[in-house]
Amino acid sequence: MNYISKTISKQAAIVSLSAFILITAIAGLIMDASGVPWYSEGQDYDYESQTYGDYEGQDWEECCEEQYESVLDDSDYEDGYYDTAILSISPMTSYFVLILIFSVLCMICAIIPFDVRYKVPTVTLFGLATTVSGIFLARKSAVTLAIYLSELSNSGGRELGSHAHVMIYFGALLSMICLLLGSLIIASVKDLLSQDSKVSRSTFKRAQLFLSMSLIVFLLSPLVPISYFPYESDQIEENDPEGTYLFPVTMLAIDDWVSSDEDGYDDDDMDVASSTIGNYALVEDLFFVLMWINLSVIMLMSMALIPVAGKGFSGLGQLNILSAPLIVLALIFSIIMFVNLPDLLGDDGLYSESRYEAFYFHVNWLPLICCIVATINWIILLIKSHIPWWKEMSQTSQKVFANFGQSPSPSGFGNQNMMQGGHQQQFNQQQYNQQMSNHQQFNQEQFNQQQFNQQQHQFGRQPPRF
Repeated sequence: MNYISKTISKQAAIVSLSAFILITAIAGLIMDASGVPWYSEGQDYDYESQTYGDYEGQDWEECCEEQYESVLDDSDYEDGYYDTAILSISPMTSYFVLILIFSVLCMICAIIPFDVRYKVPTVTLFGLATTVSGIFLARKSAVTLAIYLSELSNSGGRELGSHAHVMIYFGALLSMICLLLGSLIIASVKDLLSQDSKVSRSTFKRAQLFLSMSLIVFLLSPLVPISYFPYESDQIEENDPEGTYLFPVTMLAIDDWVSSDEDGYDDDDMDVASSTIGNYALVEDLFFVLMWINLSVIMLMSMALIPVAGKGFSGLGQLNILSAPLIVLALIFSIIMFVNLPDLLGDDGLYSESRYEAFYFHVNWLPLICCIVATINWIILLIKSHIPWWKEMSQTSQKVFANFGQSPSPSGFGNQNMMQGGHQQQFNQQQYNQQMSNHQQFNQEQFNQQQFNQQQHQFGRQPPRF
């Protein structure tokens, strides 16, 4: 009964965390509407000292609304020219509202007492919905902070014109809490599946690891520089940076710009950009699809607890084996990207050799590492989950079809003595029928005697007939 106590404690934690997320989302709506600043904008710039006299906090309407509306009205917006850049200035209201709605539903379903086999899938549904809303808010926060870190890293000794303020960090905090709720719900389902088959537990663990790798590429990778280009010594002036850090968010913005063009990467001068920047964007898209697949698998595995239909939902989780093409493509294009990254410095690259001294890889090897881990995880899924599940299903099918092919022998109907005692049963039935016939005849004679006595009493004694 240990897993029951664990489930109860995790359900209580889910209720508490959902309530906290609800309060935080409401606080976010109030803060955003009351003018809590998004960015701190520099004022009174001194060109001689290259510094700002003061910084003033500005809310979304002051710093971002006009720019956001101009981007929406731009003709290039429909072509995806600003898909990455617009995340840094888009409002958070829709994220707060969605998180508020789903967290309320998750909390209500977790509070209401009903059968745990139906309760866990319902709580998982709304909990994962809250988590997905948090994932997109985390993506917005990651892109916003990555742009800020890129500007800060490449500014050298110069002051930035703007800095991230309260609402940017508040959105990132709320998204992390939503991800914590998702991990708690996944742990709750995992504890209940510990009472299920070994195949189901293995499938769930593989889906959990796939999801983790996808989130690392989708949320963490944009924040970490992938390469570094130091300047030539004669190109560095006072307060200039010593080099340029290339962040993945910059690569994504360039990919939006190139992809929105009619020719795209088809131009001959874009071969290096296609094999590096284009491949990074492609790898991220593949992991984004993998994230959706494994969120669906986790939801299906939570429904495996439902009586009768649960086995079918557990079987649908095996469709995760079909994600092999996504993983293989991500691994191939990730390797090609890292091999060709040094070519960004050169005549066909984006960085000129006359200005930059060399190319260096930086700490961001996350896409390649996640691809390798995902490949190993898929192999484990095949060996420990899919093949045993396939054998189990094959054995079940053989038993079903074998029953249709058997002849109607006595052994197929139960006890061996059943047919041998058939004559005895027939004799006993005849004896029983004879006794019932005699009993009915005796009752009829009794009835006739009673009728005769009544007639005697009513009409008197009749003379005998000779």
